[in-house]
Amino acid sequence: MTSISSYHKKSKCFDNHVKNFQNEPLYEVSRIFYMKRIVVKVGTQCLINEKGQVRQDVIEHVMGQIICLKKRGFAVLLVTSGAVATGKTLLQRAPQFLNSGLESKVAFSLGMPHLFNAYQERAARDNLLCAQILLTKNDFRTRSRYLQIMYLFEGLIFEENIIPIVNENDAVSSPESAFVDNDELAGLLAAQVRAHRLIIFTTVEGVYDKNPYEHAAAKLIREICSDDLVPEMDTQKSQMGRGGMQSKLNTALKVSKLGIETVIAHIDHCGTMCWFDEHHEGTKITASKNVSAYKRWLSFCQGVAGVYVNTGAIDALQNKKASLLPIGITEICGDFKKGDVIYVLNEDHKIIAIGQAAYDSQQLHNALGQAQQPELIHCNNMYVY
Repeated sequence: MTSISSYHKKSKCFDNHVKNFQNEPLYEVSRIFYMKRIVVKVGTQCLINEKGQVRQDVIEHVMGQIICLKKRGFAVLLVTSGAVATGKTLLQRAPQFLNSGLESKVAFSLGMPHLFNAYQERAARDNLLCAQILLTKNDFRTRSRYLQIMYLFEGLIFEENIIPIVNENDAVSSPESAFVDNDELAGLLAAQVRAHRLIIFTTVEGVYDKNPYEHAAAKLIREICSDDLVPEMDTQKSQMGRGGMQSKLNTALKVSKLGIETVIAHIDHCGTMCWFDEHHEGTKITASKNVSAYKRWLSFCQGVAGVYVNTGAIDALQNKKASLLPIGITEICGDFKKGDVIYVLNEDHKIIAIGQAAYDSQQLHNALGQAQQPELIHCNNMYVY
Protein backbone atom coordinates (compact mmCIF):
# COMPACT_ATOMS: atom_id res chain seq x y z
CA MET A 1 0.00 0.00 0.00
CA THR A 2 1.29 3.47 -0.84
CA SER A 3 2.15 5.55 2.23
CA ILE A 4 0.27 8.72 3.11
CA SER A 5 3.44 10.80 2.79
CA SER A 6 3.88 9.74 -0.83
CA TYR A 7 0.56 11.35 -1.71
CA HIS A 8 1.77 14.76 -0.54
CA LYS A 9 4.99 14.46 -2.55
CA LYS A 10 2.99 13.88 -5.72
CA SER A 11 0.81 16.94 -5.43
CA LYS A 12 1.62 20.60 -5.96
CA CYS A 13 -1.48 21.63 -4.04
CA PHE A 14 -3.63 19.65 -1.65
CA ASP A 15 -6.77 20.82 -3.45
CA ASN A 16 -5.65 18.75 -6.47
CA HIS A 17 -4.79 15.55 -4.58
CA VAL A 18 -7.74 13.65 -6.02
CA LYS A 19 -6.29 13.87 -9.52
CA ASN A 20 -3.21 12.02 -8.32
CA PHE A 21 -5.11 9.13 -6.71
CA GLN A 22 -6.54 7.56 -9.87
CA ASN A 23 -4.18 4.57 -9.72
CA GLU A 24 -4.26 4.11 -5.92
CA PRO A 25 -6.30 1.45 -4.07
CA LEU A 26 -9.90 2.60 -3.74
CA TYR A 27 -10.09 1.79 -0.03
CA GLU A 28 -7.03 3.96 0.69
CA VAL A 29 -8.48 6.93 -1.23
CA SER A 30 -11.74 6.54 0.69
CA ARG A 31 -9.90 6.48 3.99
CA ILE A 32 -8.20 9.77 3.20
CA PHE A 33 -11.10 11.76 1.78
CA TYR A 34 -14.09 10.41 3.69
CA MET A 35 -12.64 9.86 7.15
CA LYS A 36 -14.50 11.83 9.82
CA ARG A 37 -12.27 14.60 11.12
CA ILE A 38 -12.66 16.19 14.54
CA VAL A 39 -10.87 19.13 16.15
CA VAL A 40 -11.11 19.19 19.96
CA LYS A 41 -10.24 22.28 22.00
CA VAL A 42 -9.78 22.16 25.79
CA GLY A 43 -9.52 25.42 27.75
CA THR A 44 -7.31 26.40 30.66
CA GLN A 45 -10.18 26.41 33.15
CA CYS A 46 -10.89 22.79 32.24
CA LEU A 47 -7.31 21.60 32.58
CA ILE A 48 -5.87 23.53 35.53
CA ASN A 49 -7.17 23.39 39.10
CA GLU A 50 -7.23 26.26 41.61
CA LYS A 51 -3.68 25.41 42.74
CA GLY A 52 -2.37 25.76 39.20
CA GLN A 53 -1.86 22.03 38.77
CA VAL A 54 -2.78 19.95 35.73
CA ARG A 55 -5.98 18.00 36.32
CA GLN A 56 -5.00 14.42 35.59
CA ASP A 57 -8.64 13.32 35.60
CA VAL A 58 -9.40 15.66 32.68
CA ILE A 59 -6.33 14.46 30.78
CA GLU A 60 -7.47 10.88 31.40
CA HIS A 61 -11.02 11.44 30.16
CA VAL A 62 -10.20 13.61 27.14
CA MET A 63 -7.38 11.38 25.95
CA GLY A 64 -9.49 8.30 26.58
CA GLN A 65 -12.18 9.62 24.24
CA ILE A 66 -9.64 10.67 21.60
CA ILE A 67 -7.99 7.25 21.71
CA CYS A 68 -11.40 5.62 21.37
CA LEU A 69 -12.08 7.72 18.26
CA LYS A 70 -8.67 6.92 16.79
CA LYS A 71 -9.34 3.20 17.20
CA ARG A 72 -12.65 3.66 15.40
CA GLY A 73 -10.86 5.22 12.42
CA PHE A 74 -11.50 8.91 13.09
CA ALA A 75 -8.88 11.62 12.48
CA VAL A 76 -8.55 13.78 15.62
CA LEU A 77 -6.57 16.94 16.34
CA LEU A 78 -6.35 18.34 19.88
CA VAL A 79 -5.90 22.06 20.66
CA THR A 80 -4.88 22.58 24.27
CA SER A 81 -4.55 25.61 26.52
CA GLY A 82 -3.14 25.63 30.04
CA ALA A 83 0.62 25.94 29.46
CA VAL A 84 0.98 29.48 30.84
CA ALA A 85 -1.08 28.73 33.95
CA THR A 86 0.95 25.56 34.57
CA GLY A 87 4.22 27.43 34.14
CA LYS A 88 3.22 30.23 36.48
CA THR A 89 2.75 27.67 39.23
CA LEU A 90 6.27 26.39 38.60
CA LEU A 91 7.61 29.96 38.55
CA GLN A 92 6.61 30.47 42.18
CA ARG A 93 9.90 28.78 42.99
CA ALA A 94 11.91 31.02 40.65
CA PRO A 95 13.54 34.41 41.38
CA GLN A 96 11.02 37.24 41.15
CA PHE A 97 12.76 39.49 38.64
CA LEU A 98 10.53 39.03 35.60
CA ASN A 99 8.09 41.60 34.29
CA SER A 100 4.56 40.47 33.47
CA GLY A 101 5.08 40.14 29.70
CA LEU A 102 8.30 38.21 29.96
CA GLU A 103 6.96 36.16 32.85
CA SER A 104 4.13 34.82 30.67
CA LYS A 105 6.61 33.79 27.98
CA VAL A 106 8.87 32.09 30.49
CA ALA A 107 5.84 30.48 32.14
CA PHE A 108 4.74 29.07 28.78
CA SER A 109 8.23 27.71 28.12
CA LEU A 110 8.16 25.91 31.47
CA GLY A 111 4.54 24.85 31.41
CA MET A 112 4.17 23.49 27.87
CA PRO A 113 6.59 20.55 28.28
CA HIS A 114 4.96 19.72 31.63
CA LEU A 115 1.48 19.76 30.08
CA PHE A 116 2.55 17.85 26.97
CA ASN A 117 4.16 15.13 29.08
CA ALA A 118 0.84 14.61 30.85
CA TYR A 119 -0.84 13.95 27.50
CA GLN A 120 2.01 11.75 26.29
CA GLU A 121 2.05 9.60 29.43
CA ARG A 122 -1.65 8.86 28.98
CA ALA A 123 -1.24 8.10 25.26
CA ALA A 124 1.71 5.79 25.92
CA ARG A 125 -0.51 3.46 27.93
CA ASP A 126 -2.25 2.64 24.63
CA ASN A 127 1.01 2.58 22.68
CA LEU A 128 0.27 5.91 21.00
CA LEU A 129 2.49 8.92 20.39
CA CYS A 130 1.73 12.63 20.75
CA ALA A 131 3.10 15.19 18.28
CA GLN A 132 3.54 18.75 19.56
CA ILE A 133 2.93 21.67 17.17
CA LEU A 134 3.29 25.29 18.36
CA LEU A 135 2.01 28.05 16.08
CA THR A 136 1.51 31.80 15.81
CA LYS A 137 -0.74 33.77 13.49
CA ASN A 138 2.26 34.65 11.32
CA ASP A 139 2.50 30.97 10.37
CA PHE A 140 -0.76 31.30 8.43
CA ARG A 141 -0.18 34.70 6.84
CA THR A 142 0.81 33.48 3.36
CA ARG A 143 -0.94 30.87 1.25
CA SER A 144 2.26 28.85 0.70
CA ARG A 145 3.01 28.73 4.43
CA TYR A 146 -0.60 27.80 5.16
CA LEU A 147 -0.39 24.88 2.73
CA GLN A 148 2.85 23.61 4.25
CA ILE A 149 1.20 23.49 7.69
CA MET A 150 -1.84 21.79 6.15
CA TYR A 151 0.38 19.10 4.62
CA LEU A 152 1.88 18.45 8.05
CA PHE A 153 -1.49 18.03 9.71
CA GLU A 154 -2.82 15.86 6.90
CA GLY A 155 0.14 13.55 7.47
CA LEU A 156 -0.25 13.51 11.23
CA ILE A 157 -3.99 12.98 11.59
CA PHE A 158 -4.01 9.98 9.26
CA GLU A 159 -1.35 8.14 11.25
CA GLU A 160 -3.17 5.62 13.41
CA ASN A 161 -0.72 5.86 16.31
CA ILE A 162 -0.21 9.65 16.49
CA ILE A 163 -2.29 12.31 18.25
CA PRO A 164 -1.39 15.88 17.16
CA ILE A 165 -1.48 18.36 20.05
CA VAL A 166 -1.46 22.06 19.15
CA ASN A 167 -1.05 25.25 21.16
CA GLU A 168 -0.25 28.84 20.36
CA ASN A 169 3.46 29.50 20.73
CA ASP A 170 3.19 32.12 23.46
CA ALA A 171 6.96 32.02 23.99
CA VAL A 172 7.64 33.89 20.74
CA SER A 173 4.31 35.46 19.78
CA SER A 174 3.91 39.24 19.69
CA PRO A 175 0.73 41.34 19.89
CA GLU A 176 0.74 41.43 16.08
CA SER A 177 1.16 37.67 15.66
CA ALA A 178 -1.00 36.44 18.55
CA PHE A 179 -4.38 34.80 18.15
CA VAL A 180 -7.30 36.27 20.08
CA ASP A 181 -7.22 32.97 21.99
CA ASN A 182 -7.04 29.24 21.31
CA ASP A 183 -10.69 29.22 20.26
CA GLU A 184 -9.67 31.20 17.18
CA LEU A 185 -6.73 28.85 16.57
CA ALA A 186 -9.01 25.81 16.87
CA GLY A 187 -11.44 27.31 14.37
CA LEU A 188 -8.66 28.03 11.90
CA LEU A 189 -7.32 24.47 12.18
CA ALA A 190 -10.83 23.02 11.80
CA ALA A 191 -11.15 24.93 8.54
CA GLN A 192 -7.67 23.95 7.45
CA VAL A 193 -8.07 20.18 7.91
CA ARG A 194 -11.66 20.24 6.60
CA ALA A 195 -13.07 19.03 9.92
CA HIS A 196 -16.59 17.66 10.15
CA ARG A 197 -16.93 18.83 13.75
CA LEU A 198 -15.25 21.26 16.14
CA ILE A 199 -15.75 20.53 19.83
CA ILE A 200 -14.95 23.26 22.38
CA PHE A 201 -14.87 22.16 26.00
CA THR A 202 -15.36 24.72 28.74
CA THR A 203 -16.57 24.96 32.35
CA VAL A 204 -20.06 26.14 31.31
CA GLU A 205 -22.82 23.84 30.07
CA GLY A 206 -23.01 25.71 26.76
CA VAL A 207 -24.47 28.92 25.33
CA TYR A 208 -27.24 30.50 27.42
CA ASP A 209 -29.76 33.15 26.46
CA LYS A 210 -28.54 35.17 29.47
CA ASN A 211 -25.56 35.09 31.78
CA PRO A 212 -26.28 32.02 33.97
CA TYR A 213 -24.18 33.43 36.81
CA GLU A 214 -26.34 36.54 37.01
CA HIS A 215 -29.76 35.26 35.95
CA ALA A 216 -31.25 32.22 37.65
CA ALA A 217 -33.82 31.87 34.84
CA ALA A 218 -31.18 31.67 32.11
CA LYS A 219 -31.89 28.88 29.62
CA LEU A 220 -29.39 26.73 27.77
CA ILE A 221 -29.67 27.09 23.99
CA ARG A 222 -29.45 23.58 22.59
CA GLU A 223 -29.02 24.43 18.92
CA ILE A 224 -28.03 27.53 16.95
CA CYS A 225 -28.09 28.08 13.19
CA SER A 226 -25.66 30.51 11.60
CA ASP A 227 -28.54 32.80 10.59
CA ASP A 228 -30.15 32.86 14.05
CA LEU A 229 -30.24 36.02 16.12
CA VAL A 230 -27.92 35.13 18.99
CA PRO A 231 -27.85 37.15 22.23
CA GLU A 232 -24.66 38.98 23.14
CA MET A 233 -22.63 36.97 25.63
CA ASP A 234 -20.90 38.24 28.73
CA THR A 235 -17.57 39.65 27.52
CA GLN A 236 -15.78 38.75 30.75
CA LYS A 237 -12.70 36.61 30.14
CA SER A 238 -12.09 33.32 31.89
CA GLN A 239 -10.14 33.50 35.13
CA MET A 240 -6.93 31.81 33.95
CA GLY A 241 -7.26 31.85 30.15
CA ARG A 242 -7.75 34.54 27.50
CA GLY A 243 -11.07 33.38 26.11
CA GLY A 244 -14.72 33.61 27.08
CA MET A 245 -18.09 32.39 25.82
CA GLN A 246 -18.41 35.20 23.27
CA SER A 247 -15.12 34.18 21.70
CA LYS A 248 -16.23 30.55 21.51
CA LEU A 249 -19.53 31.51 19.92
CA ASN A 250 -17.84 33.85 17.42
CA THR A 251 -15.54 31.02 16.34
CA ALA A 252 -18.43 28.56 16.10
CA LEU A 253 -20.55 30.90 13.96
CA LYS A 254 -17.58 31.61 11.71
CA VAL A 255 -16.77 27.96 11.02
CA SER A 256 -20.46 27.10 10.62
CA LYS A 257 -20.42 29.24 7.47
CA LEU A 258 -17.51 27.12 6.24
CA GLY A 259 -19.48 23.87 6.57
CA ILE A 260 -18.23 22.82 10.02
CA GLU A 261 -20.53 21.88 12.89
CA THR A 262 -19.50 22.99 16.40
CA VAL A 263 -20.44 21.72 19.84
CA ILE A 264 -19.73 23.84 22.94
CA ALA A 265 -20.02 21.66 26.03
CA HIS A 266 -18.93 21.27 29.65
CA ILE A 267 -15.72 19.33 30.15
CA ASP A 268 -17.65 16.84 32.32
CA HIS A 269 -19.44 15.78 29.11
CA CYS A 270 -16.29 15.00 27.13
CA GLY A 271 -18.02 11.87 25.84
CA THR A 272 -19.80 14.31 23.49
CA MET A 273 -16.92 13.99 21.05
CA CYS A 274 -17.90 10.39 20.34
CA TRP A 275 -21.51 11.19 19.47
CA PHE A 276 -22.34 11.80 15.83
CA ASP A 277 -26.11 11.50 16.07
CA GLU A 278 -28.81 13.99 17.01
CA HIS A 279 -28.13 13.60 20.74
CA HIS A 280 -25.55 15.96 22.18
CA GLU A 281 -24.70 17.79 25.36
CA GLY A 282 -24.20 21.54 25.47
CA THR A 283 -24.94 23.75 22.46
CA LYS A 284 -24.64 22.65 18.84
CA ILE A 285 -24.00 25.27 16.16
CA THR A 286 -25.06 23.71 12.88
CA ALA A 287 -23.10 23.93 9.63
CA SER A 288 -24.72 26.03 6.92
CA LYS A 289 -22.64 25.43 3.79
CA ASN A 290 -19.29 24.31 2.47
CA VAL A 291 -16.64 26.45 0.78
CA SER A 292 -13.35 25.78 -0.98
CA ALA A 293 -10.11 25.22 0.89
CA TYR A 294 -8.75 28.47 -0.58
CA LYS A 295 -11.64 30.53 0.77
CA ARG A 296 -11.34 28.84 4.16
CA TRP A 297 -7.81 30.19 4.31
CA LEU A 298 -9.01 33.65 3.33
CA SER A 299 -11.73 33.61 6.01
CA PHE A 300 -9.12 33.40 8.78
CA CYS A 301 -6.46 35.51 7.06
CA GLN A 302 -5.27 38.95 8.18
CA GLY A 303 -5.31 41.77 5.65
CA VAL A 304 -2.33 44.08 5.22
CA ALA A 305 -4.52 47.01 4.13
CA GLY A 306 -8.12 47.80 3.22
CA VAL A 307 -10.47 49.56 0.84
CA TYR A 308 -13.79 51.24 1.60
CA VAL A 309 -16.70 50.63 -0.76
CA ASN A 310 -20.09 52.20 -1.47
CA THR A 311 -23.52 50.62 -1.04
CA GLY A 312 -23.67 49.56 -4.68
CA ALA A 313 -20.48 47.56 -4.34
CA ILE A 314 -21.70 46.00 -1.09
CA ASP A 315 -24.88 44.82 -2.78
CA ALA A 316 -22.91 43.40 -5.70
CA LEU A 317 -20.54 41.49 -3.42
CA GLN A 318 -23.12 40.15 -0.98
CA ASN A 319 -26.09 39.45 -3.25
CA LYS A 320 -24.67 39.00 -6.76
CA LYS A 321 -21.39 37.21 -5.99
CA ALA A 322 -19.66 39.83 -8.12
CA SER A 323 -16.00 40.85 -8.28
CA LEU A 324 -14.83 44.13 -6.75
CA LEU A 325 -14.35 46.93 -9.30
CA PRO A 326 -12.64 50.31 -8.72
CA ILE A 327 -15.88 52.16 -9.49
CA GLY A 328 -17.33 50.92 -6.20
CA ILE A 329 -14.29 51.82 -4.09
CA THR A 330 -14.39 55.16 -2.26
CA GLU A 331 -11.15 55.12 -0.26
CA ILE A 332 -7.86 53.25 0.11
CA CYS A 333 -6.52 52.53 3.61
CA GLY A 334 -2.83 51.56 3.57
CA ASP A 335 -0.47 50.37 0.86
CA PHE A 336 -0.53 46.91 -0.67
CA LYS A 337 1.13 44.97 -3.46
CA LYS A 338 -0.28 42.61 -6.07
CA GLY A 339 -1.22 39.35 -4.36
CA ASP A 340 -1.56 40.88 -0.89
CA VAL A 341 -4.63 39.99 1.16
CA ILE A 342 -6.74 43.08 1.84
CA TYR A 343 -9.99 43.88 3.64
CA VAL A 344 -13.15 45.30 2.06
CA LEU A 345 -14.99 47.60 4.48
CA ASN A 346 -18.25 49.55 4.53
CA GLU A 347 -18.60 53.16 5.67
CA ASP A 348 -19.15 51.99 9.27
CA HIS A 349 -15.65 50.41 9.25
CA LYS A 350 -17.12 46.91 9.28
CA ILE A 351 -15.25 44.24 7.31
CA ILE A 352 -17.61 42.71 4.76
CA ALA A 353 -15.09 40.73 2.68
CA ILE A 354 -11.43 39.80 2.31
CA GLY A 355 -9.46 38.83 -0.76
CA GLN A 356 -6.25 38.91 -2.77
CA ALA A 357 -5.55 42.06 -4.76
CA ALA A 358 -4.98 41.70 -8.52
CA TYR A 359 -2.73 44.78 -8.55
CA ASP A 360 -1.13 47.25 -6.13
CA SER A 361 -2.55 50.26 -4.29
CA GLN A 362 -0.81 52.78 -6.60
CA GLN A 363 -2.54 51.36 -9.68
CA LEU A 364 -5.84 51.37 -7.77
CA HIS A 365 -5.28 55.01 -6.79
CA ASN A 366 -5.12 55.93 -10.48
CA ALA A 367 -8.32 53.99 -11.23
CA LEU A 368 -10.29 54.84 -8.06
CA GLY A 369 -14.02 55.39 -8.67
CA GLN A 370 -13.70 54.99 -12.44
CA ALA A 371 -15.71 52.72 -14.73
CA GLN A 372 -14.19 50.32 -17.30
CA GLN A 373 -11.26 49.50 -15.01
CA PRO A 374 -9.95 46.00 -14.23
CA GLU A 375 -11.32 44.27 -11.14
CA LEU A 376 -9.29 44.71 -7.97
CA ILE A 377 -10.45 41.39 -6.45
CA HIS A 378 -11.99 38.62 -8.53
CA CYS A 379 -14.96 36.89 -6.91
CA ASN A 380 -13.04 33.59 -6.92
CA ASN A 381 -10.28 35.23 -4.86
CA MET A 382 -12.59 36.74 -2.27
CA TYR A 383 -14.42 35.54 0.84
CA VAL A 384 -17.57 37.49 1.74
CA TYR A 385 -18.53 37.36 5.42
